[in-house]
Amino acid sequence: MAALMHVSDPDLLHEIFDTAQHVKQAIYGRRLVIFAPLYVSNMCANECTYCAFPARNTELERRALTQEEIARERGRSSTRATSACCSSPASPTRVRVSYVLKSIETSTASPMTREKSAAST
Repeated sequence: MAALMHVSDPDLLHEIFDTAQHVKQAIYGRRLVIFAPLYVSNMCANECTYCAFPARNTELERRALTQEEIARERGRSSTRATSACCSSPASPTRVRVSYVLKSIETSTASPMTREKSAAST
């Protein structure tokens, strides 16, 4: 992905954009799809320059949302998002895969299912 950001050849750029348009059309057609990001954790071990949660940011209070908090945040979303984008920075020692999977399940469930799921954790 990073290499694509540095392409300057007009012919290659045209090919990249044509391919992206083809993939977009194949997946979504003419629909407008809105993603609502839901950051379930800010615990990260990486130093990505584009991210607000780099490990070197020691002033940031690190935490992961509970399943109940995830359900509540997803339920109060003011957007009419057609998809939820559940995001958690990389910290395999602090944020387990099972937590991320459960968070995805909670954030994409129907409101009734989210309430039941949050109550059971």
